[in-house]
Amino acid sequence: MTPNDLVILFDVDSDIEDVKRNMIRKPKIISFSYEAHEILKNNNIEHVISDAYLTRDELVQIQNKCYEIARWFENKEIANKISYQEINLGSLIKIELNYLLVPFVKKFVEIEKIVKRFNGADFLVSSVFYQITSSMTNSVIQLPDNKKNNVKFYYDSVKITLNIWKKNLNLQISRKRYEYLKKIFERFLEILFRPRDNNNKTILLIEFNPITYRKLFEAISTSGLNFNIFNRRRPPIWNFRSLFIIKNSGCRIISSRKILNKELQTHIENQKLVFEGNIKSVWQYNEYFDSVFSINGSTFWNFLKPTLIRLFTKRALDAIFEITLTKKMFENQCFSAILVWSETGFTEQILVKIAKKFKVPIILLQHGYFYDSEVNGAYNMNKFQGAYPIDADKYIVWGNIEKKHQIRCKTPSEKIHVLGSPQHDRILEFKERSEKFVLLATSGPVKENALDLTVETIQKNRDAIRIVCQTISKMNKKLIIKIHPSPDEFDPSDLAHQIDPKIKIVKTGDIASLISNCELVIVIDASTVILDAQLFKKPIISIIVKDSDYGIPSILQDGCLYTNIENLGDVLRVALGDIQFRETLVDRGTKYVNSYLINQNNATAAVIDLLKRI
Repeated sequence: MTPNDLVILFDVDSDIEDVKRNMIRKPKIISFSYEAHEILKNNNIEHVISDAYLTRDELVQIQNKCYEIARWFENKEIANKISYQEINLGSLIKIELNYLLVPFVKKFVEIEKIVKRFNGADFLVSSVFYQITSSMTNSVIQLPDNKKNNVKFYYDSVKITLNIWKKNLNLQISRKRYEYLKKIFERFLEILFRPRDNNNKTILLIEFNPITYRKLFEAISTSGLNFNIFNRRRPPIWNFRSLFIIKNSGCRIISSRKILNKELQTHIENQKLVFEGNIKSVWQYNEYFDSVFSINGSTFWNFLKPTLIRLFTKRALDAIFEITLTKKMFENQCFSAILVWSETGFTEQILVKIAKKFKVPIILLQHGYFYDSEVNGAYNMNKFQGAYPIDADKYIVWGNIEKKHQIRCKTPSEKIHVLGSPQHDRILEFKERSEKFVLLATSGPVKENALDLTVETIQKNRDAIRIVCQTISKMNKKLIIKIHPSPDEFDPSDLAHQIDPKIKIVKTGDIASLISNCELVIVIDASTVILDAQLFKKPIISIIVKDSDYGIPSILQDGCLYTNIENLGDVLRVALGDIQFRETLVDRGTKYVNSYLINQNNATAAVIDLLKRI
C-alpha cells in the first residue's frame, strides 16, 4: 500500500458507523471474528477476513505454542514462589489460561502479519487492538469502543440447571453468589444427611454428578463400603432427582462447614496475605515472561500481563482456601481411596496432590470418548486436557480399544484396568415410546482450539445445522436439536426456526432419553454421544465440520458413517428412506460399541469390586 492508505481492523467491539464515516478513503477493511464478519456483510461492506493471513500450519503452530505457554509455571524459580503446600498453583489455571490464550495469540499473529503486509499505511483500530498495533507501527488511530472491554474468566460464573414443572431452567450466576447460596444449602444438607458410622473402607468421590452416575450411587447402599462425596465446583444436589439418589444411596456429603472453624479460617486469611506478597514478586521476572509469552520472536507479555496477574491472583487465593480445607479433611478422616474422573480440574488437582501426600490410592475413571487417532494434534490435545493419567495409581478405562490407545501413548499397562463405563449402565432405564423423530446433537467449534476459530469453520458448523434442518423439514420429519452443554456452544434456535418453527431445541437435560426414542442420530464430528446411540442400536451419521488437527478417530472410521457438508443432504435422504441402509449402520455401530465398551450394564459392579480390593 502507498503512504496514507487506510486499513481498518474491525472486531465486535468496534462501531460500524466509524467504518462508514471513513469509507470515503476507500480503506482496506479486515474483520477479526465471525461476528465482525457478519456485521460487515450485513452492511454490504467489502472486507477481508483476518484468517486469510494465516496458513493451516500457522494455526497448528499457534495451538501448540499456547499449550507450551500455559505451562509458564514450570520454571523452578517461579514454581518455588507460587507453590503452596507443595502444590504449584500455576498448574491450577492451565486449562482456563489456554481458553484465553488461543484467541488472543491468533489475533496477535494476524495483526503482526497485517502490519507488515501493509507497511506505511494508516491503521484505524479499536482499543482492544490499539496497544498491540501501536507497538508495531506509529501510524495508528484508536477508535471509540462500542462497548466496554472486560475480560471474563471461564470459571467466574456457574451454570445451574433447575427442573421446574418438568422444564429445565438454566441459571448463570456469579461464583461469589454461588458460594453464598451453597453455604446456606449446606446447612440444610447437614440436617437432612446423617452419616453412617462403621469401620468399613471409605471411598471419596470427587466432583461426581449423581444423575450421570446414578447406577454407581444405587450400588453404594449394598456395597459394604462407605462413600463420601466432596463437590466443590458443583453442588451434589440441585433437584429432587439428585436429592433422592444421594439420600437413598447413604452417601455422605462432606461440606466445608463441617471442616472449617474460626481458628482455621483465621489461618487461611493470614496465609493469603503472605502469599499475595509472593505473587507480586513473581511478576518482576520480566525477561523470563517476555521469552515465554512470545511467538516467532515477538513478545506479547506486556499485553497479557494484567490479565494473567488478575486471573492467577484470584485463583491462587481461592486455592489457598481449598488446599487448607482439603488437607484438614484428610487429617480428620481416613480414606481408603479417592475416585476422580479428571486430573486436570481445579478441585481434582488439589485433591489428587493431597491424596498423594497422605498415601491414599487415586483411582481415575475414564469419563468420555477420547480421540485415538495416531496424529500429533490428537496426542497434544489429549495430553494437555488430561486424557493420560499422571498421578493416578489405577486408571479404569471402558474397553480394550482405549487400553491400546493408552498404552500407545505411554500409559503404563499395569495402571490400566479395563472395567467398562458405570455412566452407561443406566441405558436400559430408558424405554422407547411410539414417538419418532430425528435427533441432531450439536458440538461446534471451541475457543481453545485455534483451527476452530476460523470464520470458515464456524460457518461450516452453521451450514451443517441449516442443511439438516432444511432436509429433515422437506421430508416432513420431526427434528429435535440437542445443544452441547458448553457455555460457548452456538444456539441454533433462530436459524432453525427460520426454516421450520416446529423444530424443537433442547438446551438441557439427559440426551439419552432423546436418543432412545429417535429413529436417526446426527452428530457433528466425534463425541461420546455416538457410543450412547450405538448402545441404543440407532443408526448414526457424523458430519465432519471441524479440522481441529485431531485426525479421524476409530469411532468414525469403524463405528458410524461420516460425511462432509457437500454430501450431507443426499446422505440424509438415503438414510431416512432406506431401511436396509439404516440397519447396516446399526450393525456397524453395534459391532464397534461392543468392542469399545465391555461389561455393558455391569461396569458398576466391576468398579465396586475393584474398590473393595484396594
